[in-house]
Amino acid sequence: MLKKIISILIVSAFFAGFTTPLYAYNINGYIENNSEYVRDIQNEYMPDDTVCFIVELEGEPMSCNKANLDNDDFYMTKTAQTEEKKLISMQNRVIGKIQSAIGTKARPQFLYTTLLNGFSIEAKYKDMEKIKAIDGVLNVYISEEHPMEPEIINAVDLSYVSELWDTTEYHGEGQVITVLDNEFDINHPMFSHAVQDPRYTSSDIAQILEQNSGTFNADITALVYKSSKIPFAYDYGERDSNTYSTNFSSHGTHVAAIAAGKDGVFTDGTLFSGVAPEAQLILMKVSNSNGNLPDSVILGALNDAAKFNSSVINMSFGAKYLSTANSPLYDTVLQNARQAGILISVSSGNDSRGFDNTNPTTNNIDYSAAGVTASYTHTTTVASSNNSYISSALGTITTNSAVSVKYAHAFPTSTFYDVFKTGTYEYVFCGYGGEGDFSGLDLSGKIALVKRGGNVTFAEKSNNAKNSGAEG
Repeated sequence: MLKKIISILIVSAFFAGFTTPLYAYNINGYIENNSEYVRDIQNEYMPDDTVCFIVELEGEPMSCNKANLDNDDFYMTKTAQTEEKKLISMQNRVIGKIQSAIGTKARPQFLYTTLLNGFSIEAKYKDMEKIKAIDGVLNVYISEEHPMEPEIINAVDLSYVSELWDTTEYHGEGQVITVLDNEFDINHPMFSHAVQDPRYTSSDIAQILEQNSGTFNADITALVYKSSKIPFAYDYGERDSNTYSTNFSSHGTHVAAIAAGKDGVFTDGTLFSGVAPEAQLILMKVSNSNGNLPDSVILGALNDAAKFNSSVINMSFGAKYLSTANSPLYDTVLQNARQAGILISVSSGNDSRGFDNTNPTTNNIDYSAAGVTASYTHTTTVASSNNSYISSALGTITTNSAVSVKYAHAFPTSTFYDVFKTGTYEYVFCGYGGEGDFSGLDLSGKIALVKRGGNVTFAEKSNNAKNSGAEG
């Protein structure tokens, strides 16, 4: 048990540790009391727009009984199968009532029985209130799609992966890590090695799929077993077994390899491995054809992930403040997962407002804050405080001695380069740029060079330079 706990903690601490440096707090209470944070979804759709609804029903999902029974193999028991049949029967009755209420044969896309009692279904936006009014329906949510544009250039260095593997005796033997992400290259060399003491064999996976026939969101006829390293891989976004696409960034492959990859090769020929190289990987692609991550797909994958009794479920796809940042839907699912003994490891903020972003609006006023799903109490997340690299647009100044000096723009719309790129100018050092720092200096046709700080704002520095006759 100690070995399992330490392995899980090492992996979970790693997963969230390569994200953008953030300074944040739990935003749930703040959003509740500040309506301008909440997106006005009602104004984003026309009445006849087709949307995907996530319908939550009354009654507890299966994970609540698993938590009470404390049985790792609960989902394989007859008790679980009987309970799931009851939930599916209830869901089918509600689906029939929805079809009658809206007058179409709308069919469910994903079934939720483990961490949530409900399903996703497409209908017209105008039908939302009709669905809410149906007996047995607890709530109805719109499934939003979230973009994913992560940068993990130096994740290995920041996470001290090699040091962890070299200095601990815990390599993930017998553990299963589930990763939800945008893509996975299952043929990557770091996934080619057989693992020691695997929890799942091909026959184990076949048995799980057979016992969950009709309730698994993955197509059980697909070739989901890949190897002892990857006993299960499936594309929930496009509903097939191909988890790789060259159209998207290799974020998912990167995350999975750092978590449990083995014997990668550095450019100098030395080998390196992930945090838990002997752990198995269950890989669930949750992006659609556009590369976005829909809520309905994420929940569908989480539903199946629970049945594998994973040690850790990792979701490294944080985004800026969204309406789902305080959604009771995610709060319920993540709480049920935690209570069922699943450690949910999430990124603190793969996406934050940075140099290339526009200025914040009143509806989204954060500059650096933990994103979804790190904003929930029931997840484990750690923000990096020592990034080795910062992405920024740079210009170059060449001195009289032919020395090139890099500089960063103070803001994205800076016109410094465009204005001065063709000329030759003398730079005059003007201290901190305070009014007195310019006294007695000849700045006509020259550029003032000032230091940061000195209790002088950027605006004051700029105005003082302009008033002293500087060109820039």
